[in-house]
Amino acid sequence: MDNDNRHLQYLEQIRRWPDGRLVKFSKREDQADGSVIFSQPYSKTYTRELGKKGPVICATVPRDGLSLIFKILESKPEPFMFLYVLVVSAAGGGSEGRYQFEDWVDRPYLYDWLTHHRDFLEQDGRHNLWILCGDQSQIVYDRHETLYLYGDPDPMEAILKADGYQEGEFAVDFAHSHHYHREFNHFEKAIAESEEFIFFPLVPEQDI
Repeated sequence: MDNDNRHLQYLEQIRRWPDGRLVKFSKREDQADGSVIFSQPYSKTYTRELGKKGPVICATVPRDGLSLIFKILESKPEPFMFLYVLVVSAAGGGSEGRYQFEDWVDRPYLYDWLTHHRDFLEQDGRHNLWILCGDQSQIVYDRHETLYLYGDPDPMEAILKADGYQEGEFAVDFAHSHHYHREFNHFEKAIAESEEFIFFPLVPEQDI
């Protein structure tokens, strides 16, 4: 078997983690024989930083990103605005861009939308998600399986610690792969074609 076919076969084999979840983001290690080893890159780690707009917490997302986001949202006031950022159009059609929901929404609406798209958001690597809260704090769920939490850091840090997180250093400075799955293409197409979203071009320094 040539290297290209061996690589494609291995990609197909690692479509799912051992627990059955589809792979969204993985650490990649190329081997001398042409094979590739993919692995889960993170443990539960966070760091506090001072960004351009104030304090920010950066946290890894080993799995179940929405579970942690829901816990953080419970501490946030309504209303909410959200932005779906399609970085790679795996469904084709060149629909990459920012899709901002047309209006502020209440908690039940946001939770229903997140729950409906949960598998897509957690198990596919084509996108980022931004949520703006009523107190002007922000939650950014990045396609590198990283959360950026803007706003008062102390309550959010307490939520992370209660969820088993440890403070420490981490960086996405390793070879990695983003994984896209055709079974989620209908979600991408539905968002891109929805009249409820306002389209904006990507901002490369923030979205890519």
